[in-house]
Amino acid sequence: MNMESMTEGKKETFSPEDSCTGGGSVFAVQSEILRRFKDVYELFPGSFSIMNAGGKLIAWNRYMRDVIIGRPEGEMSDVDGMRAIHPDDRDFVMQQFSAVISSGADKTGEARVLVGGGPEYTWRAITGRKIEVDGEPCVLAIGIDITERQRLESLQALHLRMLELAEASSIEELVRIALDEAEQMTGSAIGFCTFITEELNNEPVQVWSTNASNHFRHAGMGEAGHPILRLSHLWDDVIKTKQLVIHNDYPSLRKRSGLPVGHDMVIRALVIPLMKSGEVTAIFGICNKAAAYTEADAGTASRIADCLWGIVTRKLAEQSEQRMQEQLQQSQKIELLGQLAGGIAHDFNNMLSVTLGYTEILLESIPETHPFFEGLEAIRRSTERSANLTSQLLSFARKQLRQMQVINVNEEVAVMLPILKSALGESIQCNCKPAIDAVRVWMDPTQFDQILTNLCLNARDAIGHSGTITIATGVKHVETSDIRSGFPCLLPGIYVSISVTDTGTGIKAHDLPHIFEPFYTTKEVGEGSGLGLSTVYGIARQNNGCVECWTEAGSGSSFTVYLPRYAKQESTTVDTTPELHGKTTGSTILVVEDEPDILQLVTRFLENQGHRVLTAEDAETALAMVRDRQLPLKLLVSDVVLPGMNGVDMNQELRKEIPELKTLFMSGYAPERIRQHGAFEEGVNFIQKPFAMKAFLKLIHDILEN
Repeated sequence: MNMESMTEGKKETFSPEDSCTGGGSVFAVQSEILRRFKDVYELFPGSFSIMNAGGKLIAWNRYMRDVIIGRPEGEMSDVDGMRAIHPDDRDFVMQQFSAVISSGADKTGEARVLVGGGPEYTWRAITGRKIEVDGEPCVLAIGIDITERQRLESLQALHLRMLELAEASSIEELVRIALDEAEQMTGSAIGFCTFITEELNNEPVQVWSTNASNHFRHAGMGEAGHPILRLSHLWDDVIKTKQLVIHNDYPSLRKRSGLPVGHDMVIRALVIPLMKSGEVTAIFGICNKAAAYTEADAGTASRIADCLWGIVTRKLAEQSEQRMQEQLQQSQKIELLGQLAGGIAHDFNNMLSVTLGYTEILLESIPETHPFFEGLEAIRRSTERSANLTSQLLSFARKQLRQMQVINVNEEVAVMLPILKSALGESIQCNCKPAIDAVRVWMDPTQFDQILTNLCLNARDAIGHSGTITIATGVKHVETSDIRSGFPCLLPGIYVSISVTDTGTGIKAHDLPHIFEPFYTTKEVGEGSGLGLSTVYGIARQNNGCVECWTEAGSGSSFTVYLPRYAKQESTTVDTTPELHGKTTGSTILVVEDEPDILQLVTRFLENQGHRVLTAEDAETALAMVRDRQLPLKLLVSDVVLPGMNGVDMNQELRKEIPELKTLFMSGYAPERIRQHGAFEEGVNFIQKPFAMKAFLKLIHDILEN
């Protein structure tokens, strides 16, 4: 506690002629006179005392004897008056005492005075004046209790200080300031604040006073080494009653909860619940005062806690609003990026379709010994990799249809592993532990790749510079009892597990409940979208699976995705994909495509297979062609997005003319507005651009034959 300086009184001179009734500043009295007037100063409402130059009491009133010194009258002679001063203020008061003796000047100041010999104390305004008793220099001291005034001034100063610091300081810093003040004003040895709920977000869930922090450091452990109070049952009574609790003899409580291992001994404690929406959000406490905690201490600590909580809740609300604004801006930015990505991928896929198609035609037309063969094969591989990139763009833009198929998880991981290792960097080792059992699932391969990529990139970020990522697959039998016990999947059955384990820093306890929430990220703004794990969670749920997370601070994390195992037998049908030079039964096919190069390419594919091909660049031209000529069409091959009427609506109009007409849609992307027409429900024929020539022709063959 800060001490106010003593104020200098008017210095007056002393002469031998001065007496107790004289006009000088130093009064001379006889001890007999003091005893005679004892009944007068006995009635003084504060403390009255006279001490000789050595600090021994030679006169006192009842208040000084009973309240301050705490001894019977017979034991008051030669008591050291300075022992009544609080140890932290004693040197200062003795300096002022000596100054009064030496200069004769009055001194007035504020100091803590022990009550009954301590350790309790009160704040007192003390005035000292030099007098002579029996010719010996002494000091007459009068003290007035100013404890309440001092308390109110300190609380007001604290409130103003915290308001000034609120904007620029963290919540942890504000809590520590309040704890230090509560500790000082009550004479406590420990101050702590623990958040029961996750109110601090990325801030520490437990804050200690400066004294407590120093104690932990000197004891050879950091604050983090102390047990988290909310993980114990130490303050269950506070949380249950939602009321301030004082324990002045904590070890003797019969029903007290045991202290966690490593917890300091608690002798006395005063604990205050901090409330929000009727529930205890945090606990604010002080411990181990030398004397019993009083109602005055409770009032002081409560005022400090209320002051702190008012500022903290306002700051948390401001932070929450700021996070919402940032998330909204991030969401809008991602939506704009998605629209841009979808448009770019659509145009890029059209160009890749031409490159891939003509490359395959050239490869089919020359032998492998041709000098151009290897170069053309390199172009084909590069084009397919580019197509994979656009597929990821479409997935990000959520413009891609799910194309379900049976996936052998081990094989898919093996294909993805070289790509993942390239993305992870040379300093991170990536291992694979495939399962022995059959691990097949029914899902979109692109979504599977998204799961694996997001989990591995998330693990890379958790590791930082160097470490190990392990990808493991397996099979898990989930029983109803497992689900009742908390297993995250919704239905019992056999699941294929894909786990990604890292040797990173692990996930903090207060982050763990939020890791699958969209936009929740522990990274700095701009370094992460917060969509990676939420995308994994969404894909798993969409495919009737689930995600499980294990983590340990400092030891790493493991994410496991469970997907229903595909139960049907694998097909043993011989591949009947027609060769490009092989001819099938000719059919009349109408191709509608607004990109001339793709229109020419598809036409060439189909004509090489012996089909009669009619072409149109828009829906209106196609409809007019069919109505005017009454053509015997068997198949419509159409882009989804066309100028004017889209391919879906055109197909519906054509089927009014030719009900038995079969259709194959193709597109670089499938807009959400087209999906609403029901064109892409299960069973609809669709192929994603760019497509391999053999896959396209096999699909045409299957549609016409079936």
